Amino acid sequence: MLVRDALQQQSIEFELLVVEDGDKIRSFLDNPARNHPGPDILLLDLNLPRVDGPDMFRLLRDHPCCCDAPLIVITSSDSPRDRAWTEQFRVAHFFRKPSNYDAFMKLGELVRAVVKGNGYS
Repeated sequence: MLVRDALQQQSIEFELLVVEDGDKIRSFLDNPARNHPGPDILLLDLNLPRVDGPDMFRLLRDHPCCCDAPLIVITSSDSPRDRAWTEQFRVAHFFRKPSNYDAFMKLGELVRAVVKGNGYS
């Protein structure tokens, strides 16, 4: 809901597909009946259940429909180690989840910047 709020505050047109865990992402991507183009942008939590972060990032970057999509990591982690391993997957931005609503809404500004091509860091 917070991601949806952040995007709506920026008046970004979007279709948000939420997938709760790594196994469901795998099933979604590998479904031959999937009638959905690749994403314009990926927002990925570092700590998805059922698949560890590096494996999930590798799966997305190796899949033809996701390999070129900008990727924003959303996480509560502030670990330099997490930042370091995510860099090998061409992360557009590492967004640390703030503790308050207004700070989280800045995610919408970040998504807008990344989609426009000037938000890579």
